[in-house]
Amino acid sequence: MINATNATEVGNGIVFLDLEADTVFTLTYKNDVGGVIDFYDPVDTKDGLALGALKLKISRQGTVYFGASISDTVLNLSSTGTILTNNTAVNGVNSIGLGVNNINDADTSSVLGGYENVIDSLSRLSSIVSGDYNSLKGSDASSILSGKFNTISSGSDISSVSGGGNNRISAEGAFIGGGGGIFPIDSNSTTGNYSAILGGRRNYVTGTFGVVAGGYRNEADSSSFAAGELAKATHTNAFVWSDGSASTSSSGTHTFTTKATGGYNLYSDANGTAGVSLSSGSGTWASISDSTLKRNIREVNYYEVLDKLSELKISQWSYLAQDADIEHIGPMAQDFYRLFGLGDDNKHISTLDPDGVALAAIKALHEKNNELSDQNEKLEREIQEVKTLLQELIDSK
Repeated sequence: MINATNATEVGNGIVFLDLEADTVFTLTYKNDVGGVIDFYDPVDTKDGLALGALKLKISRQGTVYFGASISDTVLNLSSTGTILTNNTAVNGVNSIGLGVNNINDADTSSVLGGYENVIDSLSRLSSIVSGDYNSLKGSDASSILSGKFNTISSGSDISSVSGGGNNRISAEGAFIGGGGGIFPIDSNSTTGNYSAILGGRRNYVTGTFGVVAGGYRNEADSSSFAAGELAKATHTNAFVWSDGSASTSSSGTHTFTTKATGGYNLYSDANGTAGVSLSSGSGTWASISDSTLKRNIREVNYYEVLDKLSELKISQWSYLAQDADIEHIGPMAQDFYRLFGLGDDNKHISTLDPDGVALAAIKALHEKNNELSDQNEKLEREIQEVKTLLQELIDSK
């Protein structure tokens, strides 16, 4: 039953109203089929679209589309606002409210679904797409796409939560991709502006531009990166990856720290046949040296290597990038490359090449030592023979 002046029932409970300016209009709809449901839900609207409301008062010229639904209360539809389902309040200008028991108080904002989601009046240009119990508080141009109990707090403009549960943003321009959990203790949280947590559980970013790639109980400070499990990049511009065997923390600013208790493998080719490895518990790198992975194999003249090594100048020096008190001993790359021609260029010395030079020189010395030993034995025999002859001469007199 529809009682209205200048009203046309389009069908399926939809009513088209054509009103003059400043007209106050009240529409009452009653579903009297079977006498089962009565609706008298008030909505104050201007130039709006209302679906799910059953008693409309229009105080300005406009067009209202009305669709019946089983709802309790729909209140305060503001100028050019839209409500599409039950128990939803829209108080903002140019705003949209859908779902059940949702509240949208901000201008030009939208709640597109879900249950008991809230956008407060200070969160303009913001949106909650779906989910339950999510809230935007004082954060313009921000969004929560889905999930449960996610919160973007005051002052967190242009921030976003894509999903998950109990995730918290208290920073501008921040992002949480998901994760968290059904309990607050499992939440991901960031207080760093322009920071990001991609997922996982119990992860925290405390500094600007910090990033946690996911995982469990990781922390990142300003411009730092943490990933894996129990990684603590608590210094500025630090990188930490942890395998979760125990907490792994950065040692200072501008540092790179990783923990892999099963060992490291670093490859420099696509097939994984060139590179280095660090075995579990070891403190030295091992270079791949399998003969089946080599070519141009040929014998080395150990004596030539030894002669060249004798020409190589060995100096004590400090790197310009290190403190002057930190010193090293070794050749210059230019001299090493000029004498041996090993390695990529005359600016670097591979650890493998000096080892090979040293081994070749040791073999040359070994052979020289063997030669000297043979000469000594021969001289000792000759001396012994001379001694014997002398003794015989003495004895014959």
